[in-house]
Amino acid sequence: MVARQLYKLGSDGAWRSPGRLPGYAGFVAFDLADVFAGAVVPYDPEFESGGAGRFPVGSRIPRANCTRVDVDTFTPTAGQEYFGLDIRCRVFAPATVTDGAFWMHDCYITPTFTSAQRPTANKPMIAGHNLDFGGALFEWCTIGGAPASTSVWQNCIDGGNWTMRYCALSRGVDALKMNAVGNGVAEGCRISHGHYNAYWNDGTGANRTADFTDFGGTAWHIGEINDGHSDGQVHSDGAQTAAGTGWKLRGSRVGGSRFDALAATNLDPTVSADYARIQGYDADACFNNSGIIANSDGTTHVGLLVEYCLLEEGAATINLPWRTEDDGSGVTIKDTLIVPNSHGFQIYRQTATGSNAATITNVLKSTDRSAATINTY
Repeated sequence: MVARQLYKLGSDGAWRSPGRLPGYAGFVAFDLADVFAGAVVPYDPEFESGGAGRFPVGSRIPRANCTRVDVDTFTPTAGQEYFGLDIRCRVFAPATVTDGAFWMHDCYITPTFTSAQRPTANKPMIAGHNLDFGGALFEWCTIGGAPASTSVWQNCIDGGNWTMRYCALSRGVDALKMNAVGNGVAEGCRISHGHYNAYWNDGTGANRTADFTDFGGTAWHIGEINDGHSDGQVHSDGAQTAAGTGWKLRGSRVGGSRFDALAATNLDPTVSADYARIQGYDADACFNNSGIIANSDGTTHVGLLVEYCLLEEGAATINLPWRTEDDGSGVTIKDTLIVPNSHGFQIYRQTATGSNAATITNVLKSTDRSAATINTY
């Protein structure tokens, strides 16, 4: 895996994969700054249509032409290259990790499970060993995808020390769960269709604590759906940094259209109208909570760079909380477009309890290139 033997140099000085498949020898991926320029919109062919300026990301091999892998879990071998796989289970990084531990390209990672196999604790689609991927590389992969089973306990990727380029991520609660290890880089990706569910009880005015059957007839054990949020709903985020430094999100498109322009509060899944809205939020392209949230886990400082991105929807498209141990000074968001919200805030910045030192530079509305609106709380 010698990067410069397989990559081409972009106009911004970054090396990127030109492809390793027959017919792709001369393939040149888009420059990341083209997303901010409005010339390129990455899209996920499993959910979206192409068109002028739209650039498909995710696996370049049709799913039907890939080798299907049906096992309980898939653990790549350190130092190996994998391509053309349709993996229908979770992927665990190997315990022995070194720089460039493994490389996956043109693969599908789409966990599927039955109702009897629903998790009741954190079970990401791709998990690092003790949250560490050891420098693993994912390129042109579809993570999640239309056939994926969903769960309130399932993010697309958990952990750090990885690089991801031209991947499509969907159907996780959080697509990128950036925690603990740090040093995760996502470039040229399409991040969309966050999973949503709710477990409020109108009868008690509180979260459900017992098993129930929703309006659509699905029976739930309470541990399968109640993930502990006090407002009785899943908080889905395109990218959430909880700890660590060295996180980068560049040239990527996060979120999409929202089911309606209403606040998602007190939704009871046993009530017809509420159930319809829950299903609508689960099916739409956005993340219900935020496109990007940079918040400390309560003990550590966060370092995050976001640039050349196109962001859309969420209760806050960019959410910048403040905590005593982290004033946000490690967060930089620049040269990024925000599609004006149908609901919620463009940039939501917490300043009431202390100085929020996050740097926001040239973050613009996609419609007229004026400065994105910053709301403080």
